Amino acid sequence: MKISKAIAEHVAKVMTRPQAKVISALYEELQISVTTNYLASLPSEVKETFHTHPDYFRVTTSVYHFKIGGHVHFHNIDKPNTVYHLPEKLHKTYIPTDAEEKLARKKEKLELEHKRLILEIQQAVIALGTYKRVSEQFPEAIPHLPKLGRTEIMIDLTSLRSRVSQSVVSE
Repeated sequence: MKISKAIAEHVAKVMTRPQAKVISALYEELQISVTTNYLASLPSEVKETFHTHPDYFRVTTSVYHFKIGGHVHFHNIDKPNTVYHLPEKLHKTYIPTDAEEKLARKKEKLELEHKRLILEIQQAVIALGTYKRVSEQFPEAIPHLPKLGRTEIMIDLTSLRSRVSQSVVSE
């Protein structure tokens, strides 16, 4: 049976799931660190208000490839879509710690390696093309391929044979 691009993508994603979990854990660790450090850097009055009236705050953490930051937005609990931002001069820009920068670089490097690995697995499985060739040359992928169904033609030939034999007898 030939292997489609969708099957190759599925195989690559399943085979690289452990790396994806490591990347996800690094991202969560980075988010926790940025949130904790950003909130610790806020003035004590803002933190006290936050602890006494948390419903009036929405805290977001942003971790992008080129920017790590944290922002506190105030919102009105009676109007859920109304958000108040601190004025630009008071809107504190978070400067990541060296450890956070290192963690972000490690995460980016692993993401790049993960994407490359997925692409290489896909290309290998597609190039091999069939279950038989994959089993011979890349057996690690076999457990992740969808199970083969029956490929024989399911035709009841007994009635056809009996009709053929009856037509021969009647001649």
